[in-house]
Amino acid sequence: MQDVPCEVGDYVFSDFNNDQRSKVSAVVNSSWNEIWWFYPSSDSTECNRYVAYDYAENIWMTGSMDRTAGVDRGVFRYPMFIKSDGELYEHEIGYSYDSATPFAETGPIALGNGDNLMNVVELIPDEKTQGDVQAKFKTRFYPNASESEYGPFNMSNPTSVRFQGRQVRMRVEGNVATDWRLGIMRLDARQGGRR
Repeated sequence: MQDVPCEVGDYVFSDFNNDQRSKVSAVVNSSWNEIWWFYPSSDSTECNRYVAYDYAENIWMTGSMDRTAGVDRGVFRYPMFIKSDGELYEHEIGYSYDSATPFAETGPIALGNGDNLMNVVELIPDEKTQGDVQAKFKTRFYPNASESEYGPFNMSNPTSVRFQGRQVRMRVEGNVATDWRLGIMRLDARQGGRR
């Protein structure tokens, strides 16, 4: 047995209803090498958030979803998760996002130890079908400073962008209800001085 480092532990436990901890449940999603935990946020009495771990890729994911329990696909074709009102859902099928916009977001990226400024001038996208996603960037000059947001950018090959900071986070959002996929996105970032 070994400890698994968790980059999202502070996020989860800073918004967790400890009085409702008995409602936390875990589900394996073997099709995607994941374990999901559903938990109630600090202002909820039912599970309305999740944290998931992809044990093959060593990636943590967080989000909001009203699910109280579930079961891996096993005898079913797809995993089955249940809402707090008793409604049963097949997961990993279709593209019904309700009113939500699917997205993926990086953690902070810095040059060196974060003591260098970066001037970003170009994004080289790597997506399955160009136009399925758009990119936004959030920058900071100091870890506790407020963020500035740039974009959204509809990606072309390459995409002209212009922003500066010591830390940058990238967020991609789906433009269409489809199975969009990303590869390794690259930024043309140069060390620079603040104007």
